[in-house]
Amino acid sequence: MLAFGNDELEPCPDAYPGYVVHCMRCGEQHSLECGTDKNTGEPTSDLMFYRCGDEEYLGAIGGKVVVSILTKRSQDASMG
Repeated sequence: MLAFGNDELEPCPDAYPGYVVHCMRCGEQHSLECGTDKNTGEPTSDLMFYRCGDEEYLGAIGGKVVVSILTKRSQDASMG
């Protein structure tokens, strides 16, 4: 399970298609893409992702970029 509090999301940059993020997997830069609304089939920025090789990774939630939060959590988990 993955959860974000409003206090974590508020300071994050606004997300939009094409926003460039620093990949926590490969260290390169990748562009955010919209997810697809399961009810309408239309693109939505509620959940956005980026592609690294053949994989897709969560990049934004609710219009806020979360890559830096995920990177910090990953680093904290590996340290403790």
